[in-house]
Amino acid sequence: IKMANQYLSYKKRTEKEVRQHLQQNEISDIAIQQVIDYCYRESYINHEDYAESLKNTMINTTDKGPEIFRQKLYQVGIEPNSINTYVPIYEEEQSFEAVIEVAKKIMKTKKGPEIKIRQKVLQSLIQKGYSMDVVQQAIAELNFEQDENILDDLLQKDLEKVYTKQRRKYDGQQLVMKTIESLMRKGYKYDKIKSKLEESGILDE
Repeated sequence: IKMANQYLSYKKRTEKEVRQHLQQNEISDIAIQQVIDYCYRESYINHEDYAESLKNTMINTTDKGPEIFRQKLYQVGIEPNSINTYVPIYEEEQSFEAVIEVAKKIMKTKKGPEIKIRQKVLQSLIQKGYSMDVVQQAIAELNFEQDENILDDLLQKDLEKVYTKQRRKYDGQQLVMKTIESLMRKGYKYDKIKSKLEESGILDE
């Protein structure tokens, strides 16, 4: 019991966490069960309180969405009923403005054509645990327009990289087509690629 009290003194714990901690210290199963019963009686273990506390901490100190919250509750052994109760509360209490701020921060770190940045922001937000609905709403609020000069420089660099790579396998018209295809997959528009190829003298080869 002393060991459990010490373990519980640092932060709130779930039954699963306490059980694992005692097992690692080679405490017998009977003794562990007695400790668990004691912790419940004294309210040292309270899963509702744990979920509420984790919800508030994550909303106030992290940029994670409700799905990450769900995973964390599951990992520490919170019951499915409690998880299904607290995840919607998390969604409700997490402000939409906070999600937009997260999306803006991600957007600032990305470079390239509009369509690609949009995709990267979408993927990053989903990885952070936001629902597809919320992600799409956040993306609709953002302006993904890129500075034309920066885009032009990026296209030039990507063109050189792609062209050099494709040149090892192709030549002539096929080389031009493969270069155009690769750049379009990166999100560049056909007319911009064509202009850049003409400017580089590649289309005349």
